[in-house]
Order: sequence, then C-alpha cells, then structure tokens
Amino acid sequence: MLPAELAKAGVKKPWFITEFGAQGEWDAPRDAQPGPTANTWRVRMPAVRGAIKLYALGKDTAGNLAVATTSAALP
Repeated sequence: MLPAELAKAGVKKPWFITEFGAQGEWDAPRDAQPGPTANTWRVRMPAVRGAIKLYALGKDTAGNLAVATTSAALP
C-alpha cells in the first residue's frame, strides 16, 4: 500500500476505487483505505515494477468532480 494524500475534506464514504488506464494483467480497479492522518488514503498498488502515475477521481453529492494525481517508482 502506498500513501496518497487527497486535498478533499468531508468524504462521506471510508473508501474509494482507483482504476489504472494502461492495459495489462493488473488493469483492474484498485482499492484504498483511509490513511493514518486526515485527508490521506492508502492505495493498493499493482504488482508491477518501474514508474507509474496514479490518478484518483472523486465526486461529491453536488456533482463536483475532483482529480488527484501522484507519481510513484515501484521497486
């Protein structure tokens, strides 16, 4: 699990789903759990090596859409 910080407060559900756009054996939704501090999530990363880019989308009840992105180099 890789820590990912999202700058969105007031999340009503304690989880969200991430999806990776590249085709491959790991091209499936990934799960995440709330992190140890406010506005952070722990995201389960795919079983690949090298650099990846993680995108997360969030939508509130008013229909506002937000995106968060981070890069990670997996060993």
